[in-house]
Amino acid sequence: MSASEAYTAAWTSPSNIALVKYWGKKGEQLPANPSISFTLDKALTDTAVHAARHAGGKGVSIDFYFEGQKNESFERKLVAFLEK
Repeated sequence: MSASEAYTAAWTSPSNIALVKYWGKKGEQLPANPSISFTLDKALTDTAVHAARHAGGKGVSIDFYFEGQKNESFERKLVAFLEK
């Protein structure tokens, strides 16, 4: 992506309910054991991502919104993950 380019992606995902949830993680966020779940195809989540380079910028900068409200706590978690 060049400095003038921007990228947008949007998708809709159905909810997923775990009947048997895995316990623990290994490696890079992989489940330590399997789980059993089912999908609710009528309960949907809409997500959109917009990305662009900042001129001369380095590192990661994120503005994260959940239900129209800025969520700075989750922004910090995303930045830490992406900088890794």
